[in-house]
Amino acid sequence: VHSISYCKCNFNCEFCFFKYYKDTNKYIDYSEEQFERLVRELLPSGNMFKFTGGEPTLNSDLIRDLLIVKKMGGLCFLDTNGSSPQIVRDLLERKLIDLFGISLKGLTAQEAMGRSGVRNSKHCWDNVLESMSLISDNPTCELIVTYVCYDDFELNDLIAFSDILEKYDGVYLKINNYQPNQDYPTPGLKPKSPSLLHNILKEFLVAYPMWKNRITLVDGPKAVSELKEVKLM
Repeated sequence: VHSISYCKCNFNCEFCFFKYYKDTNKYIDYSEEQFERLVRELLPSGNMFKFTGGEPTLNSDLIRDLLIVKKMGGLCFLDTNGSSPQIVRDLLERKLIDLFGISLKGLTAQEAMGRSGVRNSKHCWDNVLESMSLISDNPTCELIVTYVCYDDFELNDLIAFSDILEKYDGVYLKINNYQPNQDYPTPGLKPKSPSLLHNILKEFLVAYPMWKNRITLVDGPKAVSELKEVKLM
C-alpha cells in the first residue's frame, strides 16, 4: 500500500503525534502531472493507494488525485476521521473509494470530544457515525473502523465498541494499541500489555464468534511497517 499523506487536520487527537511534524518539509505540493507520474512509477510495486493525513478530506486536490489513481487502474483507500459526511457522500456517489478507514475517537460522544480535542460533539461523533452509515449502506466499498486503546482497556470496552459497530453492515473492527512516539510521548498515556490485550480479544471472540476474522490487532510499533506483525483475529 502506498501512503499519500496530507499536512492538515481539523482534530487534535491526544494519541496522535502528527501535529509535531505537520509544519516540516516532509509534505510537498505537487502538480497533476507530477502525481500522475508518481502513480505510474509506484503501480508495479502495488496498486492500492492510501490517502491519509492529517485529514485527507481537507485536501482540495483529493478528487483530482483519486481520479488519477482510478484512471490508471489503482485502488483507493481513504483514511478519514469521518467528520465530513457530505464529502464522504460525494466520494461514494463518484465511486472513487474502494476501502474506507475511520478512526472512532471514543466509545461515547463525551470521550470522543476529550480524545479528539474537538469541543463540538457533532463534529467528532454525530458526523462520524453518519459517515459510517453512508459507507456501510454502499455496496461498492468496505469499511474498517479503528479504536485506539490504552492500558485501561478492558473486555467491556471492546464489547461497547462492537455494540456500536453492529449497527453497520459488513464493517471490520481494528484495535490499535497506543504506541507512544519516542520524541513526543503524551503524558499519562500508556499502551495495554500486548499479552493482556490478546487475551481480551480471545475472550471476546468466544462470546461473540460472529466477529471472528473481522478484527485486526495492531499491538506494537513493528505492525505499522511489517505485515507479519499485524494480527487477524
